[in-house]
Parts: sequence; structure tokens; C-alpha cells
Amino acid sequence: MTGDHYPLISPYGKCFCPVCASNENTPLDPDPKIDREAKRLARLIYNGKLKEGDIDPKLTILVAEKLKEAILEGYGINADEIKYDTADYNMLKNLEKNVYAFSAAKNFQQLKEMNMALKDEEGNIRSFSNFRKISQSINYQYNHDWLETEYNTAINSATMASRWTDFEQNKKIMPLLEYKTAGDDRVREAHQVLDGVKKDMDDPFWDTYYPPNGFNCRCTVIQITSGIETPDQRIRHPEVPKMFQTNLAKQGLVFPDDHPYYDGVPKEVIESVKPGK
Repeated sequence: MTGDHYPLISPYGKCFCPVCASNENTPLDPDPKIDREAKRLARLIYNGKLKEGDIDPKLTILVAEKLKEAILEGYGINADEIKYDTADYNMLKNLEKNVYAFSAAKNFQQLKEMNMALKDEEGNIRSFSNFRKISQSINYQYNHDWLETEYNTAINSATMASRWTDFEQNKKIMPLLEYKTAGDDRVREAHQVLDGVKKDMDDPFWDTYYPPNGFNCRCTVIQITSGIETPDQRIRHPEVPKMFQTNLAKQGLVFPDDHPYYDGVPKEVIESVKPGK
């Protein structure tokens, strides 16, 4: 199999960062339900019933529900504990909406690649058995390799969203936030230089550097009762991935708006599958 079948460059690189990859990340076993749906899609695509530009709502919802599990795990709350129209309720609803949109875009890209794999390098239609093997490989890439990274990203994003909700409730008496790394030898240099930075919660600094600041980022932020803000001239501004140069929690997002999955996906596709439908 050649790279010609995979037009979307991996959003996560070839492997986890050897410095920062956390042993605490949740390993994700293959989901038999997702694998069954991928086999169904292979047959539909081969028969011309699912084409490039389509999405499959059933597989999209399965992936979204998997990511929703990660949100609840990271947020540290059970669904039945959430009180209606509270800060936590509204934040979780926004996070849930985001993973459904993300899953729709992801499904769009997966089906696009599966459709592209119908033909070989000479432009001839593959046999179904050959196409099915390639389709299974594409599904494994999207819904195991990449989904594992996305699952752990959802945990981290939800954890930091939960913290932000708490910070908002307490900022009148504790307006200062302090950046903290994991404090070990696996911390990225770009994150290490931010360790200990103290800024008011409303300072623009947090619009760019509120964690997570990359995939598998283990940094956090704490709220402190007293201290002196770090002067701007003493802060080194490291380069973090462009898609993470934002405050996801403040926006109620799990995944950034400019994640590669969204490239070329029509707005109506992203909005077509929603929570509860």
C-alpha cells in the first residue's frame, strides 16, 4: 500500500513525542462496534452508495460517543450529577457539541480516503477483497491510532475546561493563575519556559498559552491566593503548534477549530450530526 491513498497528513505526526508522551495516557483497545461499521462502509463505498463528500451518521455518532466518554472522564463528573443550567452543565454541553462536529469532520475525511482507495495507482478499480483490506487499514489509522490520541486529548481538554469553570467562579478572591508543568525530564522545552508564569486570569497571556499546548501536553494551571504577576519582559514566548495557540476551555472546545480534519469540509456536514440525534 502506498501513501497515495492517504491525502490527509497525520494530524499527530508519525508517533508520540519521545520526550513528553505520558505513560499515564489511556490506552484505547479497538472497538468492535466501530470495526463492524467500517466493514459495512467498505461494502457501501464499493457499491457506489457512499461517495466522497458523504458522511455516515452511525459511525460518526459511535466515535463522538467514545470522545464524550473521555470528556466525562477528564471533567471528573458523572452525567447524572450535572445540574441543569449551571456553569458545569453549559461547559459540558459545549464540549459535547464540539466532539460531534469534530467526529463529523473526521468521518468526512475517512470516507474521502476510502473512496480514493477504490482505484489502484494505474486508475483501475481494485478487487473488493483488496479494497476491503485497504479500508480496514484506513479505519485502523483513523479509529485506533488517531482516535487514541484524540481520546487522550479530550481527557486533557476536559480537565482544563473543568478547572477554567472553577477559576471563573473564584476569580474575585483568587484572580491570579500560575502555569505548571509536570516537572519531570519529559517536559518539552517550549513548555518548560512557561513554568511558574503568573498572570491575572483575564490577561491575554492565557488566550494563547492556557493548556493543553500540544498533543499529549501534561501541563496544568493552578489558581493562587496571592503573588505578583510575572512581568511581560520576563516571559519567553515559545512556539507552540498553531492550532493550540488558543484557550480551548474559554471557548468551550475540545479540539481547535483549525484541526486538519476540518479542511475542506462543508459547514452543513459539520452541523449535520448533533448530540441526541
